[in-house]
Amino acid sequence: ATQKLAILPEVVRLMNKNTIQSSLVDPEINLLEAVRFMLEPADFDAALPNYKIQRELFAILSKLTMNKEALVASGIGKVVLFYTRSTQPQPDIKRMAERLIYAWMRVVLGRDKSDGG
Repeated sequence: ATQKLAILPEVVRLMNKNTIQSSLVDPEINLLEAVRFMLEPADFDAALPNYKIQRELFAILSKLTMNKEALVASGIGKVVLFYTRSTQPQPDIKRMAERLIYAWMRVVLGRDKSDGG
């Protein structure tokens, strides 16, 4: 967990670069898999990563324009869904996760915002 926290500033800096954002959602490059790894609960006790890691990465995920292929290739949706169902996340993180799942479901189902549901 401390390793994740130590590399967080560099990860955030890279992910916020406009030049890398298209690569983040490219299923061939699959950088979202690394983001998924950073957000995954620990194997041994299912503890969530540090709150700062969650907050920073969920904020970045909220800004990305996802496509179905990137979501499927990375498996990020499964981890974010875990955050919506778990009692561990802070309420603000849980709300961000819920918004992401809602938006990503629309992407997966092929609905745009004008469909109305």
